Amino acid sequence: MRLPDQEGSNGQAHPLASYPLADEDWSRALGLMPPTDLDASAREAGALVRRREVRAASDLLRLVLAYSLCDWPLVLVAAWACLKGVANLSGVALRKRLRAAKGWMGLLVATWVTRNRCELAGRPVRLRLMDATTVSGPGSKGTDWRMHVSFDLGQMCID
Repeated sequence: MRLPDQEGSNGQAHPLASYPLADEDWSRALGLMPPTDLDASAREAGALVRRREVRAASDLLRLVLAYSLCDWPLVLVAAWACLKGVANLSGVALRKRLRAAKGWMGLLVATWVTRNRCELAGRPVRLRLMDATTVSGPGSKGTDWRMHVSFDLGQMCID
């Protein structure tokens, strides 16, 4: 993907160049990660098998966070990544990388929660991810079914 230089035609910095996860914020965010080898864990989880455009697990993590926190379309996240020098890939390629990172992200969250749970002496923490959706049958004028699911991150299972 070819993008314009980081300076716009008016001489000002391109708006995507500094937002989101600015370099100083990114350094701080990496400091909060569990003390695990990100590259090894990404490789084991199958999130980072080939290192063509995304060279390091920290870059993949930055892409995941940029997509999930900024609510931007994939093409815009890919453009931001190109401007920041994180990765040079298309929106479709980014989507494939994000799909492959699902299990790895679950592992990172579980590791982070487990580590921080130990720091809360005497206060057990149970982290659950919950989702709810509605389903309507053909020709329905409203909600036919409601489905809820809860995932226990500590046990890594649906409860």
